[in-house]
Amino acid sequence: MARRILGIAAIALAALGLSGCWNQAGWNWGHTNDNVSESVLGASNISGVTQKWYNSSLTYVANSSVANSLVYVADGFTPSIESLSETTGLVSGFHAETGLPTTPAIGNTISGGNGKVFTTETGTEAVLQAFDPNLNLLWSRTLPGKTPSAVTLAPNGPNPTGNGNAGLLVVTMLDTHVVVAYSETGTLLGQTPTGLYSTPAAVGSGLAYVGRTDGELDALTLPTLGFDWTAPVVIGPSKGMVASPSQAGSAVYAATKDGIVAAVDSTTGTVQWRNTTLTGAVNDTMAVHNSLLYVTENQAAASPIYALNTATGLVSWHHEDVTTGANASGPIIANGVVYYYTGANGIVDAIDAASGTLVAPVTTKDTLAGFSPVVSDGQLFITGSPGLQDLAP
Repeated sequence: MARRILGIAAIALAALGLSGCWNQAGWNWGHTNDNVSESVLGASNISGVTQKWYNSSLTYVANSSVANSLVYVADGFTPSIESLSETTGLVSGFHAETGLPTTPAIGNTISGGNGKVFTTETGTEAVLQAFDPNLNLLWSRTLPGKTPSAVTLAPNGPNPTGNGNAGLLVVTMLDTHVVVAYSETGTLLGQTPTGLYSTPAAVGSGLAYVGRTDGELDALTLPTLGFDWTAPVVIGPSKGMVASPSQAGSAVYAATKDGIVAAVDSTTGTVQWRNTTLTGAVNDTMAVHNSLLYVTENQAAASPIYALNTATGLVSWHHEDVTTGANASGPIIANGVVYYYTGANGIVDAIDAASGTLVAPVTTKDTLAGFSPVVSDGQLFITGSPGLQDLAP
């Protein structure tokens, strides 16, 4: 039943659209990085975007989340969690942190945790935190390690149609290699033994999918995190995985630092195909849209992007900007356009998702960090070092 609930919830999420929001790292709990509800910013107007506002008070900003006309960010220098007006860039809410915070996950009626903000924070003892919409702390839980992933927020209830789901919070401890699951009210629901877990979790089909340091992909039952199956993304020695898997349809996609990309049956763990085209590392979450899987490859001096056929793993198209550097971001998709930060040059390439044709190179203020951009409500949000920038037609 739990697997069917998550499947129905994914359909409801796409149908309702959440007003074009980007509620967590990876956009949804499957980490597809595909904002299916965006309909304003696209190929017809991306070349004409200009800066609407720029908040330079933020120093080192990781990936942002957008919901309820607010942009939520984790500032790693202050450190703090902050919310900013989507239209003006002015700070609306602020909560000082003692350690480095991760990308906030914003609750809603579909994924659960409606009206709450969830994040993790590194430290001598890492913590999982919940806030109200004004960033007042509701509760905090100590985690079993020092270095947590960002929160994956998924539904954990019998009502997947957008009418008050309970939220499930899944976090991977990147130093102790343990995965934990909490309810939105802070109750521990599951914890794995110490293993080799090394990526954030993607959720789908009633399972949490987590990559390992040895190049294997594990599926864990929800919410108790019992072991279900393991699949070898790499055959033989591997540099392991750091990028979150992506779950879409009947498959889960995973990629390693060796450049190996694989599709695995999300229910049985059977490997469907492996692609060995890439020679560099995959360090950031991939994106899935229609029948294509988008992968950014980090090489020593360049960062090309590939579109792979989800059924066969064969390369559909390949794009490499001559100005790319080695610090590219993972890809995101909105309204038929793929966006990715191409390297330490301030350029975000906007590419036609189907053909691979460059639509427009977008110049931004981010010349250092290389975090994935976010597209929501007709706007392109650029985070990095320094500041947060909003571009729109």
